[in-house]
Amino acid sequence: MRYYQKLVSLLVLVLAASFGVGGCVLLYSDFAVQRGRMATANAAAHAQTCTLLQTEILDLQRRGTTMDDAALTARVEARDPPAALWRGDTLVCATLPGLENFSLENGATVTVRTEESVYAVYASDLQGGLRLVTAYDLTGLYRDRDAALTRFLLLEAAVLAAAAAVTALSLIHI
Repeated sequence: MRYYQKLVSLLVLVLAASFGVGGCVLLYSDFAVQRGRMATANAAAHAQTCTLLQTEILDLQRRGTTMDDAALTARVEARDPPAALWRGDTLVCATLPGLENFSLENGATVTVRTEESVYAVYASDLQGGLRLVTAYDLTGLYRDRDAALTRFLLLEAAVLAAAAAVTALSLIHI
């Protein structure tokens, strides 16, 4: 192989690797921005859920209603995001299977993967020794990222194959 042929082959490989790495960095940075936006929205929704539940509990207590576990469970089950309510270290209720495994500290945020889903889980202390843990589904966000990455890698493979074919044809005719 002549020096020119080696140089062209190396150039094709460097360009393909550069575009591949650059594309992956772009996809992951876009995912990080989307994930950050969802985290902000989910944290606000969690804070709103905590405020609404706490207000409802305080209102019922002012009216003289006893807040036993059944009453608390009914209030949590009426909420939109899946949630678990703890009294100290004791689980009162959980509306999403597996959420009872997360007795998180106040202000904690974790991302949890199950076999089928990805959740952002938030925890906050309420008055009366209660702690509310809510979960927000991130499965669609991760599925979209994986699909975009798959499409990009297939496109990258096609471009690399085409570049290799053009390089091979050009080297044959030299």
